[in-house]
Amino acid sequence: MACSPKTGPDVMKVSTARAGRKTVVKRERQTPVQIIRKPREADAMLAAGKRIGQVTQALQISEQTFHRRRNGHRREALVAVG
Repeated sequence: MACSPKTGPDVMKVSTARAGRKTVVKRERQTPVQIIRKPREADAMLAAGKRIGQVTQALQISEQTFHRRRNGHRREALVAVG
């Protein structure tokens, strides 16, 4: 899978080659508000008993992104408190 250069402020094109064909998928980038909101939503889902895989699928993010944002969110909260 190869990523093409950024085509706009909110769109990233991803090309995949399959059986001699290229497929272009447009992905929307998330706004800062969505990035801040998702760890909170994830914490609520985890408290309700959902597994991390179910949470990431519902939030439409990868597990790696989930952990990265969750750790960053905690660091920001500690800086705000301390």
